[in-house]
Formats: sequence, structure tokens, C-alpha cells
Amino acid sequence: MENRLDANTYNLERLEAIKRLKASIWQLKPLKSIVRFSKTILSDAINLPYLGLENIESNTGSYLPTSEKENFGSAAFFQEGQILFPKLRPYLNKVYLAEFQGVCSTEFHVLECSEINNIFLSHFLRSNIVVSQTKHLMSGNTLPRLQTEDIENLLIPIPPVDIQHQIVQKFEAAYASKRAKEAEATSLLASIDRYLLEALGITLPEVAEKKTFFVCSDKVVGGRFDPQFYKPEYLQLIDAINTSPNERLSHLVKFSSETWNQKDYFDEHFPYIEISEINLSKGTISNVSQIELSEAPSRAKMIVREGDIIVSTTRPSRGAIAKISAAENFSIASTGFAVIRHCDSTIILSEYLHTILRHRLCLIQLEQRSSGGNYPAITQEELGNIKIPIPSILVQQEIVLHINSIVEKAQQLEAEANAAVEAAKKEVEAMILGEGGSGA
Repeated sequence: MENRLDANTYNLERLEAIKRLKASIWQLKPLKSIVRFSKTILSDAINLPYLGLENIESNTGSYLPTSEKENFGSAAFFQEGQILFPKLRPYLNKVYLAEFQGVCSTEFHVLECSEINNIFLSHFLRSNIVVSQTKHLMSGNTLPRLQTEDIENLLIPIPPVDIQHQIVQKFEAAYASKRAKEAEATSLLASIDRYLLEALGITLPEVAEKKTFFVCSDKVVGGRFDPQFYKPEYLQLIDAINTSPNERLSHLVKFSSETWNQKDYFDEHFPYIEISEINLSKGTISNVSQIELSEAPSRAKMIVREGDIIVSTTRPSRGAIAKISAAENFSIASTGFAVIRHCDSTIILSEYLHTILRHRLCLIQLEQRSSGGNYPAITQEELGNIKIPIPSILVQQEIVLHINSIVEKAQQLEAEANAAVEAAKKEVEAMILGEGGSGA
């Protein structure tokens, strides 16, 4: 029984992964015998980049830069070449081979390789055969994590050095191809901005940011009094939008206030949408979590239905805006969203509104009308005050079709990139396990 009584430990997927490992022709060693667990913890603010779970891309281990973290209670020090292996939510598969020196969340174990190629090990630790084990070893519901002992005892195959190098080369080639296709996809998506401005006949001025500026009193009287609202770049954006037909959002849509009563819900789980589950580049929901009713957070209140557009009211300028599809119909959303339920279809198409809300013409207005320091937020009233450019219905249709075709091409490139990596993973996994003579 492996000294554990929880059923997940004996999940068939995990047992099959261990069986395959033990059938390998290569020597197996527990992780703790081939690496050193570095435990240098820093509590003082230092001039080093900070890395959290949000900075690591799932499955690939790529580094995702974000704004610098100004304050942290304590953090683990890591050096270039060390491997960061997460304790939290192992199914996200966020294993990182450090490309620089820095500090990271204490939710990572920092591994220093002693007798194995560090690049090879990082690839193996994010392989399907490892995830098939670790995702069944989690404990805890709200923040499921791995125990250090379970990580230390992960079995690692040790193929010969030349095989390790071959595996690294195959992965590096697959990831290079992936990066090239993703760059092409990114370029395609970037072209949307130029196309949309041209289609709307709007020219945005080049504005140099100024720390000091003057505002005439007649613009302030009866309006907002905070200086950020009147920054020149914001006012010039509004002037540019006013050169074309536009209308306030509140005049075009109806916001939903439909809320959820947990007492009337009888299932053990419920579908719950958080801000983190929105794909910012596509404006879609990446995944809808299933939350136990007994652990429902107090902010789980807003009912969303197919066709709704949800807009994050916390840090809204980042563009966490999504249109609810049939797959997410009747989900529960956080109160951190405003829910747009109905558009006046004689004036504006729902698909066009979803597109334009995610464009900088609207995102900059969301930033302008937000208030708060570290966590700026926007009220539903201020959200309703942003100006939406409104071309004819025919032009709206053309914009939606054109942008959808670009997004589809970008998604196809991303799918091809991911398929190439998955194919490499399967081939390499056979080499790692010494199956089918691949490692002979």
C-alpha cells in the first residue's frame, strides 16, 4: 500500500506509468540521489528578477515575462542552469530550466544536477510519464500540492550520456520549430491592430507620456477630479475615436445582474469561471474549473449563459474579456466580472463588440476609468461610459470575418507547433524508457 491510504495514489494511470519506468532498460534512481535540493531562502528585497508560477508556460517550460514583483515575503534563490520544479498544482506541468539568476516563489523546489544532463532532466520532469504520476499524488483541495517526499522519490531513468544528448537535440529541434510557428502566429495577430484602425478610419496620434500637464477647469467641473483621468494620451485617444461614429457602451447593451443561489443548487460540483481561465490572446475560456459546492468561494455569484460577454473589472486594461460559448453555458463567474447579456443588434453585432472591447481603443479607456493603486478596478457605471466605435453593420460583419480568419490561421499554426512537440515527446519518451529498441 506504499504507506498511503488515499485512493488517488493507486490510480491506474499512475501505476501504469511506474510499470513502464520499471520495465526500462536503463538504470533507475530516485530524484533525490541525482540532484541537490537547493534551499537558499531570501527575505530581503534584492535587485534580482522574481519568478512565480505565472511566469512559466505549461508543458513547454518557457519563461513568460510579467511586470516586476516589487515586494515579496520570502523567496528561493536560484542560479542559471538549475531546475525549478513546482510543488503546487503539478497537473499544470510548469517545470523551468533557469536561463538566468534570480529568486522564485517558495512553491518551487530548486534542483541542482550532479550526475545527469540538466537539460535532459528538465525535459523528463515535464514529460507525460511524470505528470501521469504527480497529478495523482496531490493533497489539499483549494491549493493541491505535492509533498516533498513524493518529489524526492520520483524514479528517473539514467540513459547513457550520448542518448541523453540525442534526446536533448530532438527536443531542442521540436521547440525551435514551435517557436518559429508561434512567432508567425504572433505576427498575424499583431496585424489585427493595424487592420482594425484602418477599417474604422481612426488614426491614433503619437503621444509622449508627460508627468506634468494642465487641464482647463471647465473639463473638470461636473466630472472626475483625479488627475489620471485627464492624462493627454487618454484625452487624445477619445478625440481620435470622436472622429468616427461612436456610442457609449451603456447605450448599446444591457448588463446582467442574474445571481446564483447556492441553496437551490443540488449537484456536488459546479462550473466556475475565474479571471485566470481567460485566454487573453483569443478572448475565450481556456478551461472551466469544477468546484465542490462545499468550497464555493463567496465571490462565486454571477450566472453566465451562452452569448454573454464577460469583462474583468479588476485590472481591466489587461483585456480579460471573453464571449461565453455553448460549452460554458450556465457557468458561475466571479463577481470580478461585469456580464453583458444583450446587445442592440440593430446597431452593433455581439461578435463585433467582443472584438472591439479587446482592442486598445477600449482597453486604454478601461485603464483611464479605473481607480485604485496596486489593483485598479472599474465600476459597471464607468465601464458603461467607454466609447465604442460603430461602423455600419456591413463593415462590422467584414471586420469580424477578417479578424476571425486571421485568428483561425494563428490557431492552426499554434496547433501545428504543439503537435510537433507532442510527437517529439512520444518519440523521446520511448528513448528515455528504452522501449522498442529506440535506445539501442
